[in-house]
Parts: sequence; structure tokens; C-alpha cells
Amino acid sequence: MRVFRCENCQALVYFSSVECVNCHARLGFIPEERAMGAFFVQEHGSLRRCVDSPMSWRYCANAQNACACTWLVRSDDASALCLSCRLTATIPDQNYADNQQAWRDLEAAKRNWLATVLDLHLPVRSRSADPEHGLSFHFLRQVDFSRPVLTGHAAGEITINAVESDPVQRARSKQALMEPYRTLLGHFRHESGHYYWDLLIRNSLLIEPFRALFGDERASYADALAQHHEFGTTP
Repeated sequence: MRVFRCENCQALVYFSSVECVNCHARLGFIPEERAMGAFFVQEHGSLRRCVDSPMSWRYCANAQNACACTWLVRSDDASALCLSCRLTATIPDQNYADNQQAWRDLEAAKRNWLATVLDLHLPVRSRSADPEHGLSFHFLRQVDFSRPVLTGHAAGEITINAVESDPVQRARSKQALMEPYRTLLGHFRHESGHYYWDLLIRNSLLIEPFRALFGDERASYADALAQHHEFGTTP
């Protein structure tokens, strides 16, 4: 769990906090600073930061819908969406109530994942900004059993089955697949690992050190999966 201090009063606040319970300042995560900013809302609705800052900020447009985004966007940014929400290309059909909660949970997990990516100083580019090397997410729910939705990665596009946001269904999958660590955050970490491998490791001088540490990625996926379930992960 990520914890911060309120910029205004130094009370403990959390990554998902939207208001300081001590001083009632409005809170929002600033991805460029990897920090939680504290703000007071002015009469015309703009945000005034509680500490001196050359930048001004506004809430992501998805703060006002089922997504309940808690991240901020620079006031001079042409996009209404924050860095995290820009990566989402497809959301579950919001005409269904269950999908509203699914979208909220998926985006919350993505923000947690992305905060770590920013801490690691990994490149973050949306598909719209970089069609060749950018990243996009598709959150889909299966409605036709003849067309299953599979969680996975392909050439910078990550699909996550929205049913994974259901804790009951996820618990069933844990038991059936013998995966004690199966979480929404885990799916983002796993699939984005494929993306960053393609982006940073494939066809680079790091490929042989990678294979020495993690194994040969050219091995059959079915064989590797069978070995994992039979013998566990190699230390």
C-alpha cells in the first residue's frame, strides 16, 4: 500500500485518497512528480495547490464518472484524460451495472501498476501518441461463448477479461489453475512484462543475460506451463 503525507498538514494519506480527513484539502496523484498533491478548490472550480508550484492542475475527466479516477492533468495539457486513462482504448459496456464496478476496479489496479512503472522510470507511451511502439488496454467482458475473451498481450495491446474484477470468479480461477497470486494488479504486471520485453529486451544486447536469468523465451509455452505446474518456478 502506498502512503503519502498531505502537503498541507502532513497527515497520513493514501494513494486512493481524494480528501485529507484532517485538513479537508482535496487530493490527487500527480504522475509527473509521482506525488500526491494537496489542493483547495477556488470559487470558479479551479484547483489551487497548497504549496508553491509553477504548474496548475485539474482532475482527470474520468473523475466524474464510474471510473472514479483520482489522477491529475496539467491545466495546459490538451487532453482531458490523465496519463493512466489515456492508455485505455476499450472499456466494458457501461449500460450494464456490473461493468461500471468492473471498470472502476480495473482502472484502480492500472493506476497502481502504472505508479510502479513510473517509479522504475520505464517509458510510458499511449497507442494514440505512438502507434508503432505505444501501449493500449482493452477491458472486455465475454458476451458470446463462441468468441471467448482471453487475457493477454499482442504487439502493445493488452486485453484483460473484465470478469477478473469479480473476486468470486477470481478465487475459482486461483483454485482451478493453482495460482495463489491471481489479482487484477498481477494481470497488469504480467501482461505489461511482455510489452516491455518486446520494447526493451527483444533484439537487444540484453537478450542473452535475460535468458540466463529467466530462461529461454523460445521454449514451447505449453511445455513451460506444464513444467511450472509440475515443478514450480525456477528460483
